[in-house]
Amino acid sequence: MSMVITVEALIGLAGAIVGGILVVAGDAFARRSDRRAANAERVRLAAADVIATYLQGRSHSIAQKSDGRPLNLDEVWPHDRQLALARLFTLPGSERLQGSLSALSDTTVQLFDARDSPEVDDHFDRQFSAVRKLEGDVRKLLAIRVL
Repeated sequence: MSMVITVEALIGLAGAIVGGILVVAGDAFARRSDRRAANAERVRLAAADVIATYLQGRSHSIAQKSDGRPLNLDEVWPHDRQLALARLFTLPGSERLQGSLSALSDTTVQLFDARDSPEVDDHFDRQFSAVRKLEGDVRKLLAIRVL
């Protein structure tokens, strides 16, 4: 009889250990999933802030030109852009966005340089295409779950 009790006790102990391991593992997976979701939201918001600053600079450039004012770099290259870029680059996975961010920056500089030229509309289109590319790259980054 004591042998049966000992075997039952060992089976109960083994079940408790396995159950505890499963609970700890489940909790770890849940925390990891929550962390990934939070990081994905941070990347999405930071990228949206960066895009907004580029579009804000574009709109300031249009307004300045419409008013006959010279290009004011303080308005088209706002301090907020540097903060938004810094916030984006501190997040996991953001290094995958470097190419599209560089393209957006380059097309924006070309847009401002061509502001008084007849090809300015082409530069507006290129900049908007660069914005769309960055948005697509952010979606891809969030979809592959590297965060």
